[in-house]
Order: sequence, then structure tokens, then C-alpha cells
Amino acid sequence: MRYLCGSVPPVRDECLLPLQTTEVLMKPFPKILLLALALPWGGINNSYAQRNEMAIQRLNASDGLAENSVLCMLQDHLGFLWLGTQYGLHKYDGYAFKVYLPNPDDPGSIRSRNFLNISQGVRYGSQGMLYEDADRNLWIGGDGGLHRYLRDSDRFLHYPLQVGAENLEHYKVVHITGDPARQGRLWVSVEARGLYQFDPARETLVPVESISNFFNRAADNMRLNDADNDGIYETRVTFPASEYGYTLEYKFAVRHPNGSMIWEEGPNPANPPHGNRTIILRGGDIDLSPVDFGAPNDFETGDLTHATGNAARSTTIRFQVNTKRRLTPPLAPGDSLWLLGNLPPLNWQVLPEFNSIFCENDSIFWVGTNGNGLLRFNFEAERVTHHFIPTHDPHSISSNSIWTMFQDRRGTLWIGTDGGGLNKLVQPVAGSSENPAGGFDRTALTFTRYQHDPNDPHSLSSNEINCIDEDANGELWIVAGDVSSSSNQLNRLNPQTSQVTRHPIELSNRLGVVLVDRSGLLWAGSWNDGLFKLNPRALKFPHYTMQPNEPNSFYGKYIRAICEDRAGNIWLGGDMEGLYRLNRQSGTYTYFKNDPAHRDSLNATATWDIIEDRNGAIWIGSNEGLHKFDHRKKIFKRYQHDPRNPQSLTSNGVASIFEDRSGVLWVGNWNGVLHRFDPAKETFTPYREFEENSDWYSGGPLLDIVEDDLGVLWLGKGENGLVKFDPAIGKLKGFKENSFDASGVGRLRIDRAGRLWYSGLGIRGLVLFDRKSESVTKIITEADGLLQNTAYGIEEDNHGNLWISSARGLSKYNPDRGTFHHYFKEDGLQDNEFRFFAHHKSRSGELFFGGQYGFNAFYPDSIKDSDYAPPIVFTDLRINNQPVAIGKDSPLQKDIAVAEEITLAYDQNDIAITFAALDFSMPERNLYSFKLGNYDEDWRAPSQERTAVYTNLDPGEYVFRAKGTNYDGVWNEAG
Repeated sequence: MRYLCGSVPPVRDECLLPLQTTEVLMKPFPKILLLALALPWGGINNSYAQRNEMAIQRLNASDGLAENSVLCMLQDHLGFLWLGTQYGLHKYDGYAFKVYLPNPDDPGSIRSRNFLNISQGVRYGSQGMLYEDADRNLWIGGDGGLHRYLRDSDRFLHYPLQVGAENLEHYKVVHITGDPARQGRLWVSVEARGLYQFDPARETLVPVESISNFFNRAADNMRLNDADNDGIYETRVTFPASEYGYTLEYKFAVRHPNGSMIWEEGPNPANPPHGNRTIILRGGDIDLSPVDFGAPNDFETGDLTHATGNAARSTTIRFQVNTKRRLTPPLAPGDSLWLLGNLPPLNWQVLPEFNSIFCENDSIFWVGTNGNGLLRFNFEAERVTHHFIPTHDPHSISSNSIWTMFQDRRGTLWIGTDGGGLNKLVQPVAGSSENPAGGFDRTALTFTRYQHDPNDPHSLSSNEINCIDEDANGELWIVAGDVSSSSNQLNRLNPQTSQVTRHPIELSNRLGVVLVDRSGLLWAGSWNDGLFKLNPRALKFPHYTMQPNEPNSFYGKYIRAICEDRAGNIWLGGDMEGLYRLNRQSGTYTYFKNDPAHRDSLNATATWDIIEDRNGAIWIGSNEGLHKFDHRKKIFKRYQHDPRNPQSLTSNGVASIFEDRSGVLWVGNWNGVLHRFDPAKETFTPYREFEENSDWYSGGPLLDIVEDDLGVLWLGKGENGLVKFDPAIGKLKGFKENSFDASGVGRLRIDRAGRLWYSGLGIRGLVLFDRKSESVTKIITEADGLLQNTAYGIEEDNHGNLWISSARGLSKYNPDRGTFHHYFKEDGLQDNEFRFFAHHKSRSGELFFGGQYGFNAFYPDSIKDSDYAPPIVFTDLRINNQPVAIGKDSPLQKDIAVAEEITLAYDQNDIAITFAALDFSMPERNLYSFKLGNYDEDWRAPSQERTAVYTNLDPGEYVFRAKGTNYDGVWNEAG
């Protein structure tokens, strides 16, 4: 069989959708199969750059979000991104958001509008409201209850909630999880009602009795009763021996029939800010005298020395409240009086609040509560293990309020808390006293805490943990911090080193949820600030610059010359009223400029070339002649035109400097004259004479000089063309062929294969010149993939690739394969526009390219392109320029994303098929190609066009194929 992309089985080569059109008189229906080429998930190398910079883009209502609060996220098996907001569910394909909202007139619409998880004014995580099970069913919670997304029809099926003998239609689902063993079981946490399990046979939600009974028993202890009708309400609570010696904090509260609570107001002023009552659990029976509601009494502080073994005893306390005094207003019919506290079997909620749930296996189920700690239910053994805060144990859970749970690929369970930081569940070593059988028992496990330390910048930014996800490197990405606080940041934890790297997002301190998609992108959802897309690998190129407000900043000035000296310093020149030297070890810049009082200062306002000779001297070509920098004396020596000295420079405008293999220094001037410098005599010999039968050039700047393997120099004339100079002959030879007419050769490069390349202003592209035949053999233009026909700089890397800067970006060109790879500002370049002359290759192979906003320095081997091959999905079908609805009588029997074939009538032969490569990194750079079998002879040329339009199709059978790239140009060629 052949499948549409993203449908089972997961490893496939083709995805097909047949399309048919017919004429009258029973002619065969033309049939078109849609085929999207895709690769199975996996195989992506997610190695991140060592620096912390990430490309960040914000998506909000102006980009199609119906509401700017992104509260939960999920990427389904097809690759679509699903988002829950305060105004509907969204599906994102990288280009547009499709919004699903309740429609009371449509039973197949979603009933959830709001995915905010808030209780009693406290906002909790919503990430668990979306879940895709092992059978690829997408489940959705929210304020409208439980839904299953029906992909074939692009609709939703809603499930009622069983409460006693009734089925409720309106309820709120805060978390969904499934059985990893693919038993088809689904668990759902329902706000204020507890845990439910989905019954597929009855298609309803039924309560999980074992967990409900546990909390019901606890509630029996928490409710006070007036057995004698004397106004004295009481309850008797037994605390286990494991809590011996701890301090119980508690309060009384009145609960109204509608669920609202009236709490005591600070009965213990000595325990700010909440004023909880306190008592030490000292074992045995404690009979407390009746207290007035809200009135202070004698309180115990501190803990006993925690006892274990035979010394530890359970504590039974009788609590009493006198309701005849101070209770205003008095208890009304239906009101009840409750005892709430911090140690089990008490908790701080009358009804359990399950913030997070997780199914470990067939029998083990974890429940994270709001205020009642972490519970482990063993359904098989019918046992509950309760993890809460015992004051004296640093290896216990760090908070009783559990906000999120996450299991990483190694099977480790991570628990995020409110105020206690992050906890890792630690497995005992096989064969230890805690684990003698060699398996492991979670009841014996302890916790390792990861918490905020104000003195450690490599600790978590906050102890409020909102959401956790994992990248392909096994590092955890954690949203921590209260909304709107400075500590609200994205944190990256390396579990191997326990080191945290903080990634604050300047555009928002309202983050609540994080997702790592299959390509390695990070998505951060915020409260009211929209959705943030973070690409850890996008900024491939280290960028050096200065801030505009720094003293003597070169920011905004054109860099036109770059050179690295043997000490590793970077020299920068250009239109910047001087010269800069960057010490890369210290990160400091030294600024050299003209000082009229000192003749040995730099006398230049514009610099066009900088080189270091074999002796370590720095030479600078400028608008005021040639300068030589003395490292020891830190002074500049000037060489300028002297009309009285014929052995001086013929003009002060020095455009190019070159040291040949024999150590001779050559200088090219803006007046077009080549000079040879004699260092012993400090004189210049000009060369102007051309060979016989040579094209002769007058004027025009001499912008570049290179040397071939025979010792011949090749010169780039900025207005006239290419010039050859053999020092042994001492004469120039010019080439003025058609390719050079009215052209200026600005940059030259002789590659390792001996090929001469050049480009410049007015030249129609990158030119390959054959030195033997002295003729042009190839011109590579924009039509061949060149970003711009004028190259501003050309450097060759150690693998023979040419790196070409221009006004539109930076390109890597492989001359042997004839292929290009382009890079832009989004990849970390200083800007898309570079400048003439501003390029350099160091002795170690590092490449440099500069422009108006600094420069990039990189080793080509360090530029790692994404190898993620995105799935291709069909997103829209139009017939006769009209959208096509899904239906029994429609050509589209299933949603276009999962349809297997479509059949068209005789008058439906104009179609438009839209598709998308689900690499969200930079969708505007994804390329596409497509072909309609039995119609197109070949694949369409790659472009950003992702809608294929065909008109007047004849009856017959066709196969439509589409393929695409990621943002780095990697094709999914699996088909």
C-alpha cells in the first residue's frame, strides 16, 4: 500500500492521494494520487553551539494567533504544532494558524475555548491539557471537557463525565496521560473532581475508585462534626509515626455549599504571613481544648528531635472548635467546618487538586497534588506511597505543591514544584539494602533537589517550576519563575553536570510552557506575550561588534579591511576615521587615530587594506598613503607621495597590498599603478608599461592582487578589467574581452586547483578564467544560484569551497559540484550586506567577513547545517478556485492532511494543491519542488512556491508528488 505522509506505517517512501475527473458518457474518471516525500523522525544531530545566543522570534495576534496567551503545546506525529490559548485551539503549519472554537450549532466543533488552568486565583500549568497517545490519537482537555480529534473529518468527539448515575457534559480537564504499554488506557484529571479513567467501550469517563477512596478517607478526617448539637465541632486525626517530631501547621475554614471557603484570619500572629496554628507531633494522644474560630491560643514552635524506629510513635489529636462565639456570620444550613493542614492525612484542599499525573507502567501511577505532596499508587499491590515534606530530610520531595512531572528518555522522573525547585527521583543501586532484589522499588527512592541559589548564576532562576521538556542531547529545558517576575526565565539543565544555563527572554517575563520540537527548535508559550520560537542552532556565525553607545564605537561604520596578526589580534579598517585592534583574549579594542601633534600617529581617515608580512610588520593601505606599524614602539611610519621624489608612491590612495612568495611587497594604488617596494632603500618602483598587442588600461583603481603558482601576479582593475603581470618581464598585459567591457574586477582568488576566479562591479557574475588559454571559460550568475552578480569578497576554505560575500548575504560555493549554500542575517551574520575588501583568511583557516555592523569570524568546519528532513504535508485543496469541504458527497472524503485519494467530476478539472514542509525554523527559506505524473515531464524547479495549480486536466489517473527542504536547504529525498 501507499500512504499519505504522516500516516502509518511510520517508515514510508511515498504518500499518495488519487484524484479523478470525469466527462459525461461514462468516460473513466481521471485519478490523481497526491504524494508527499518524507523521512521518518529521527537521525537529527542537535549539537548546540557553545555560546548562549539563540535566534528568537515572537509570534502573536498579528501573525494569526487568535489570542496571545499560549498555555499548552504539542507536536503531533504528522509534525503539526497544536496550541491551547484562552481563545481556542490552534493548529500551526509554519505559515498559518488554524483556529478551532466552540460552535453551539455544530456538534462536531470543539467545546473548549479556554485552556487556562486557574483555581482560587492561582494559575497552574496547562501543558497536560494536550496529549497524543501511542495509537496517535490526539486528546484535548480544557474548559469544555475531554475531546478526541477526528483527523479524517477535522472535527472533534466530546466525551461526558460520569458522576454517580449522571453524565456531565460541562467540566474542565486539566491533565491527560496515557498508558505507555499501549493498553489503550487513558487517565484524566478533572478540576475539583479528581482522577477519571476513559472507558472506550462506554465512551465515557469513570472515576478511579482507589484514588478517590484515598482522598475520601482523608476528607473524613478533615471535616468537623457537632455530634452533641452543643456548638462544639470536633474531629480526631491520627498522624503516622513517620511524622513524629514534626510541626503540624493547620487552620479551620468554613465551606459553603457552592464550594467557596472562609478561612481563619491569622490566628497565630507569631507565624507570619499566613498565621497558621502550630503543634508538635510528640506521639500518643493529645486532646486540645475547644478554640474560637479565628481566636489565638497557645502555639508550639520548633520540632522535636526526629525519632525513627521504636522511638517514633503515631500521634492522635482531638481538634475542637466552639462555634458559639466569634463565628460571624454563624454557620448556615449546608455550611460545614473543616480542618486543613500541611501534614498527611490533612492537606490544604477540601477537594483534591491534581496538577500533574503520570502513568509509569501497568501498575504504577503518580499523582502530583496542590498542597498534598506527591503520591504513588500501586494498583496491583493496592498500596499508596505518600511523598511530602518532612522537615528534617533533605532527600525528601522539596514541596507539597507539585506543578509538573516529566520522564526523560533515560526513564528518570523529574518533578517540578511550587517554591521547592526541581526534584529528580533517584533509583537505589541494584543489590543495595534498599533494592536487594536487583530490580527497583519506587517506594525506596529518594529525591535530589535542584534549587535556586542567589549566589550561583548556574542554578535555577527560580524555585517555581512551570514546565519541563528535553532536547535530543538529553538536556532539560525548564520554565521557572513567577509570571511577571525577573526570575521568570528559560533554564537549560545538563543532568550530567547539574549545571544550569539561564536564557532570559527580553521580550517576555511571562513564560509558562516550553516545547522542544523534532527539529530541535524550542517553543516558549507566554501569558499574554505570544509564542516565542527559539532556534539554538540558527546563529551559526560568531558576530563581533561594538555597541553604538561605546566610546569610539565603529558600529554603523563600514569595515573595509580585516587582518589577523600572528598574536591573534584582529585589525579592522574602513570608513571609520582610524584603525581598530581587537585583543580576542581580553575582548578589548584599541583605537588608533590621527594625532596632529605626533607625526608617528596614524594619518588616515579611510583604510582599504591591511596585511601582516612574514616579519610580523602590519601594513595599512589608506587614503593618506602606506603605513607600517611598529609593534615595539607602537608607532606608525608613513610612506606617501612626494612630487619631488620619483621613487615615492605615485599617489596617496593605496587600495591593495600584497606580499609575494619571495617576500616582495607590492602596492596597488587608486590611480591604477602597481608599485614594488624596496624595504632596504624604502623606495617604490612603479610599473605602467603594457606588453605589445595587449589591451592597455589607463586609470582605474588597482583593487586586488593575487599570485599564481608560476609567480605571476594577477591584478583586479576596478574600472577596466583583468591585468596580468610577470615580474620577470616587468610589463603588464591587459585583457579587454567582451566579458570585461565597462567592467571592474574587484576581487580575485586562485583556488587550490589553480583556477582563477574573479568578480566585481558591472561584471555579470562570478567569472572563471583559464590562465593557459587566457580566456573566460564560465560565468556563474544569479540564474545559477549566485545571490548577487557582484561579489564583494572571495575566500577559499580548506576543503576547496569558495565563500562569497555580497550585498545580499554570504554564500558557500562548491566549484566541483556547482552547488550553493546561502546564509543570511538570521544565521548570525552581521547583516545581509557586506562591504568590498572586508574579507580575510587567517593562517589557521579562519574566515573573516565584515560590513556596517561588525564582522563575522568563523571556521567553516564549525558551520553545522541542520540535517533535519521535514515531513511534507498537504494543507489545502481548491477546485475551480473554491475551498473544498470534507463530506460524503465531496471529492474530499477525508481531511487533505490524511486523505488517500480524491475523485473529481468532469467539471472539476482546475485544481490547486497546497503543501508545507514542517520545519518551522525559517519557513520563508524552505524550498519546494513538485510533479504531477502523467502531466509534468519533470520536477518543477525548486522555489518557495508551495501551491501547485493545474487547469483543464484531461480524464485519467495522475500521481502528484511534492518534496521540500528545511531552512538550510536539506531535501527530504526519501521518495
